[in-house]
Amino acid sequence: MTALPKLTPRQTPISAPAFSRNIPLTTGGTPKMTALHVTYPPLERAYTTDFAKMPERINQLAPAEGRRRINMNTETAEANYLNEQRKLLMQRREHYRYYKAWSRPYYGTPQEKEEYRKETRSMLKQQMDHKWSAEKQEFLEKVKESQAAAAYDQKCNNEDVENFRNRFLYLTKFRDENKRLMEKFWLERERSKIFEDTYDREQLRYNPINWSCTLK
Repeated sequence: MTALPKLTPRQTPISAPAFSRNIPLTTGGTPKMTALHVTYPPLERAYTTDFAKMPERINQLAPAEGRRRINMNTETAEANYLNEQRKLLMQRREHYRYYKAWSRPYYGTPQEKEEYRKETRSMLKQQMDHKWSAEKQEFLEKVKESQAAAAYDQKCNNEDVENFRNRFLYLTKFRDENKRLMEKFWLERERSKIFEDTYDREQLRYNPINWSCTLK
């Protein structure tokens, strides 16, 4: 009995990797991430297919250059087909990227497992640094708020002391002026009484009978 030949699964070839010029590279040729928190899988440990040059999307409404605007050239079947193939290629790329990234810590080589653990430690360290920075910033803001409240309270206390001092000086001045006026009034009344008594005594000397009863 003749054995049937084995059929290999159909695979769609992917073009060679072409790194984008907008992504900075490290000394080893891998993309360098500058963000604080990156999405998983990170670009440092992703396969080269993640950065494969994808075909540009075709605008179906724009006719090809150099062709006349006739009904045959305005059909979009070919453009739609190319865009659909581009979409499938991008979906396949993302699937391979996530599948390979999640399979490395379980089925990868010891070096890949160590890289995964190193990346995990680095991400945890970044998160801890970010949390500490946020807590430090919050603490500094609370310190500034407390300092502002203390400064405002000190300002209010100084204003109260100044108002009390001004009120004390005003009342002291009012008391002294009132005392001066009262003493002046008492002195004038005493002088007037002395003058009247002197005048009455002089009247008694010249008229001892005091018929008018004005002398006391």
